[in-house]
Amino acid sequence: VSTQSTGDNLPLMDWTTTATAASMPRQRPEMPPLELGANDDQPQEMIKPLSAEKLFGLAAAIVCTFLLPLVVALPYNIQFTGSAWRGACGKITNNQPDICVNAVEIGCASAAVATGMAIVRFVFKNYTTGRRCRRWRVYGIFAFVSYSVTMLVMIGLVYGGSLTVLTDRLSDGFAKQIYSFLDDEFEYDDEKFPQTFPEINQISAFWNWMKGPFRNFLVATAENYEATVTPGDAELVNAPAFGGQARPKARYPWLNSWCTWRQVLVAPHNVDITTYVGLNVESIIPRYSSENELNSLIGNTASAFDKRNYSVTILSSDFNNVFDKNQEAWTFVGKSKTKYPGAGGYVFTDESATECIPDGSSTIDEARGTAGCIYRGSWYGETANTSTFPTNYDREISSFSKWPDSISSKAALVQVSCTVINTNLKIQGFVSYSIELLNSGRVLPANPTVTLAPYPIESPPIVYYPLVLALYLLASEIQDLVTEGWRKYFGSIAVNLIDLSTVATLYTVWVMELLFYGMLPKLALDDLRADLWNSAGQARATWQVMLGCALFTLTFKGLKFTRNVPIMCHIGNTFAHAAGPVALFLVVVLVIIFGFAMLFNMIFATTSQDSFGTLEESMFSLFRGLLGDLDVDGIAQASPFFGPLFFALYVTIVLFVAFTILIALICESFSAVLGDSIPQEGVVVNLIAWLKERWAEETETKCGDSGRAKLDLQPPCAVEMQPLSGRCECHSEAAQQERQKIDARLDRLEQLLLDLKQGASAEADEVNSCLLYTSDAADEEDSVDLGGRRIIKKKNKRDDGGEKSN
Repeated sequence: VSTQSTGDNLPLMDWTTTATAASMPRQRPEMPPLELGANDDQPQEMIKPLSAEKLFGLAAAIVCTFLLPLVVALPYNIQFTGSAWRGACGKITNNQPDICVNAVEIGCASAAVATGMAIVRFVFKNYTTGRRCRRWRVYGIFAFVSYSVTMLVMIGLVYGGSLTVLTDRLSDGFAKQIYSFLDDEFEYDDEKFPQTFPEINQISAFWNWMKGPFRNFLVATAENYEATVTPGDAELVNAPAFGGQARPKARYPWLNSWCTWRQVLVAPHNVDITTYVGLNVESIIPRYSSENELNSLIGNTASAFDKRNYSVTILSSDFNNVFDKNQEAWTFVGKSKTKYPGAGGYVFTDESATECIPDGSSTIDEARGTAGCIYRGSWYGETANTSTFPTNYDREISSFSKWPDSISSKAALVQVSCTVINTNLKIQGFVSYSIELLNSGRVLPANPTVTLAPYPIESPPIVYYPLVLALYLLASEIQDLVTEGWRKYFGSIAVNLIDLSTVATLYTVWVMELLFYGMLPKLALDDLRADLWNSAGQARATWQVMLGCALFTLTFKGLKFTRNVPIMCHIGNTFAHAAGPVALFLVVVLVIIFGFAMLFNMIFATTSQDSFGTLEESMFSLFRGLLGDLDVDGIAQASPFFGPLFFALYVTIVLFVAFTILIALICESFSAVLGDSIPQEGVVVNLIAWLKERWAEETETKCGDSGRAKLDLQPPCAVEMQPLSGRCECHSEAAQQERQKIDARLDRLEQLLLDLKQGASAEADEVNSCLLYTSDAADEEDSVDLGGRRIIKKKNKRDDGGEKSN
């Protein structure tokens, strides 16, 4: 906008320049002319020789593609299979199929496929350099198509069931059904109100849970098989294992293979403390750690249980995996963030010969599991004897709940683990329910977990697609880094960070898949333990998380292709431009929230508010508070003065002030990229231009002079082709005249504005108008609303005395 000074010292806007600039179409840069051959008139595509740095980038990408899998594959084979290059095969039990894993073979095969894809990309990127290829962005088309295909294949593998069983709705129903049984309410004679597992706050409630929901979950196979539909017989247990003589075991929806109950003990420390009344305390129970774990029986615990026909055993956390390599179970992290051994501990064995030997069995060792008697901490539900299993389980739990030392005073963790098989869906679940007995006296139930895996477990594929995709994307990034230089590559780190995150998450998916196979236990039929599956379940749970992150980053990567799409380019570029400022903003907000978290932790740590018991809980609760998920009434009740005061201060600083600044940063980034986000000449832009050119050519062919003659249409009929039908239609002469009148009026208006700007128009001298700016909102006939301001134009009039009034 330019201004000029007039006689009234009022600036006039250069309306002509503004209107002309707005109406002119954006000009695309002209393409360089095609070079013609010497002997013909056809254009020749000029192919430039490859530079050394491009070839070096390709070589570096290929080398890294093969080296990266070997970095993990060789140590993995040595640790879990025993053979660095050949891998190994093994079975979980003798009834299961062979599982063969060779991480080196999988890594090299996947790297070979990724290398082929990288070479194809290299050819498209470096040999499509001709004029026509540049205009139509052949490499851009290839990049978008390759991304779309790889993305769709990944989604197809995940949601088609080839890569995971999680995405099947029936699988989700299987997990939810397990939760619904084990989280069911329980109520017995010694309890006044029903409870659920997360509400357990004392040992007696844990035994009631073992008598109720867990019993139904464990003995359903036996009781439902024994029951019939005849009135007066045993009732069916409310669990999805249907039996009866008319319903054979072969048709069960699921089978509870085995469950293990274990305790992790902590060694007491000798002290000499005298209470207020003179009582001497000789030992204390410290907080559990690996250094003070109790790995042996002390005192007369063993002899006391021998008198009750039970033996006590301490199981090790070491086990042999499916490839006969000794492994140590991964640690189990409780809700209190304490790390416990993932397997092993303090377990019981029922030595009662009368109850645990059914008719026809020769030894107690052969019959313990099937009779329902606990053996080395485990109950074998899959091979349960229908007549004795429920009876023996009820007898044992009733006895344990009456003995104070059945859960030791030195116990730090009590855990029940189960392995459940659903033969209909060909999946299995690893179930874990735990409570922590903290040395503070608190009984803290841990979060229950149900992890799903395919059943039976088979060998992994030789070409693992997530690894192929990770290595292909890595090769692409290495080529770009070498050819573009590290300055240019890291100059757009916000965009490239998504690519690198995608590579990292996909690669981690493959690593966790290998660890799942490496932590599978090899079980003997006379010593089946569900706690040995905890490590494999943890690996599978982590695999699920990383697979979800990989799908997210892979989808987010698609925003890169919006840079050449009108309108959409603003969104992607705003994300990239705002990444740095938003990251710094989050650092500042994190510091503020950290300060408030310490403040709220100090005030509410010993109150009834569970949201601020620890610093971590305080941080998370304040983040939830930003969404309104915070117990404000409880805060005010716990601290009537300081609670509302500091909560109001927190909301004002973080929610009102800080996030207003965040909105301003995003708006600034959007404004900054708005002018620079003009779509480059690419697929979409050229496609639109091509369609316009084709339309113009088609219109000229059908409806031009030659087309008019073919249709036998005579002037003054104007012929135009309709967009939808593609037919030429005749318009009347009156319509053409009306269009010409409108064009003439627009030309006169443009000329008038030009004359007003130059101050040389005769009409301007005669009108002698003046512009008045006012905020008056009156609705007058000679008022116009222009840009939110009222401009009132009044003609000069003379009164009776001959004076002018404005």
